[in-house]
Amino acid sequence: MREFVNIPLVHILTLVAFSGTEKLPKAPVITTPLETVDALVEEVATFMCAVESYPQPEISWTRNKILIKLFDTRYSIRENGQLLTILSVEDSDDGIYCCIANNGVGGAAESCGALQVKMKPKITRPPINVKIIEGLKAVLPCTTMGNPKPSVSWIKGDSALRENSRTAVLESGSLRIHNVQKEDAGHYRCVAKNSLGTAYSKLVKLEVEALNMTNATEREESEPEQDTKVFARILRAPESHNVTFGSFVALRCTATGIPVPTITWIENGIAVSSGSIQESVKDRVIDSRLQLFITKPGLYTCIATNKHGEKFSTAKAAATISIAGRMAVHNCTVSGEEKGTAEDE
Repeated sequence: MREFVNIPLVHILTLVAFSGTEKLPKAPVITTPLETVDALVEEVATFMCAVESYPQPEISWTRNKILIKLFDTRYSIRENGQLLTILSVEDSDDGIYCCIANNGVGGAAESCGALQVKMKPKITRPPINVKIIEGLKAVLPCTTMGNPKPSVSWIKGDSALRENSRTAVLESGSLRIHNVQKEDAGHYRCVAKNSLGTAYSKLVKLEVEALNMTNATEREESEPEQDTKVFARILRAPESHNVTFGSFVALRCTATGIPVPTITWIENGIAVSSGSIQESVKDRVIDSRLQLFITKPGLYTCIATNKHGEKFSTAKAAATISIAGRMAVHNCTVSGEEKGTAEDE
């Protein structure tokens, strides 16, 4: 005969209640995978990574496989790590973002999504007033940035400018006019357009001087023989500054060469997306001035480029902007080099 064990009813009820409330360990499962997020510059972007597990997991975030640190003030991580917010998107924030959840039970769970930074068109190097002798070549610059990449067109007076055998819009957005004629004189502006908006440059004036005996010599000097080349060279490098937060700073860079170089400004390895650039050209010297509103330290590089046949040369000069009270290394380096193919302007 089977023996029965007398177990008090209160103990049985306690065991049943305990077994009903205790959770079994569960490895993390991401129930809401990350998706591709589109965001405009200076707007907020958010990634949601919903996780089920027991015990509660530790969640970390990476961008392009680099850990996002909790104390990075550009990000906000909330909801026990499940919500990542980029507080003010910059054009350099695009990339692959991943959340990794781990609670020591089973393997870690991971989900990744892309941030695609969209940018309305911005004209970073507007055209400038040009005065030129009839018969020479004129180039009006118009450098733009945006995502999707903006298309560039030009307006002369009140009408859209049509390209012809003498007039062309280059890949860079610049307007090139060969063998300038008197009828080319007038007011011009460039227009940058993408699916997010349109940007217009200010009006600039192209003045054409009639060819005469006085400036004929100048024209000959302005058109060196085909095999003549002078590589781009920095004449005046930008200077480093240590300023207070919120200050305005002007960086100046001058360069020369044959043909006259173009100047591009780079901030921490990326084309300058803020500030204003003013340029002038005289006696084969280009003078570029970058106006900045300082909210963070940075390394600014002036790059002068010109072209010779199928090659082009570059010269670089860099300066550091630091904010008072923060440690910084002030330096200024100047270099020059010859490189491969480039656009014929």
